[in-house]
Amino acid sequence: MTGIMLLQMSTRFTGNAVHEILGILLFILFIVHNVLNLNWYRSVLKGKYNLTRTISLISNLSLLIIMTILFISAVPISRTVFTFLNLDGTINIRRIHTVAAYWGLIFMGIHIGIHWRMIMGAINKMAGKKQLNLVVTSFMRIVATLIVINGIRFP
Repeated sequence: MTGIMLLQMSTRFTGNAVHEILGILLFILFIVHNVLNLNWYRSVLKGKYNLTRTISLISNLSLLIIMTILFISAVPISRTVFTFLNLDGTINIRRIHTVAAYWGLIFMGIHIGIHWRMIMGAINKMAGKKQLNLVVTSFMRIVATLIVINGIRFP
């Protein structure tokens, strides 16, 4: 999903149609991701909250709100997929969409950072071999570093 979100940020290279189609794919994956993690929603009101759990809750809820704003604001500004709705997306809706996209990237990064060990554990489990695990871990760290550098260099 993060890769799609980053690709979404390169609309001037991919074009609007690709941007909107990937946006729909991202929306579907977002729903699937949340359905697969329904246990997290069930556990929100249970147990004690330490600093890590509180930060996780705030970042997850923020990401949920931001992504909802992103998907809702996408429909009226659509120039390809949802044109049949004849909605007039104003410049303000486009600005809201853009701001939500940037904040979405920030909170997606926080979300990934919080769950990094779990992500790497799943990748390592799929990879199976210790040497491959080191290669995958190193590759993921390099990719994450390049994404951060790109974000700093091309805001």
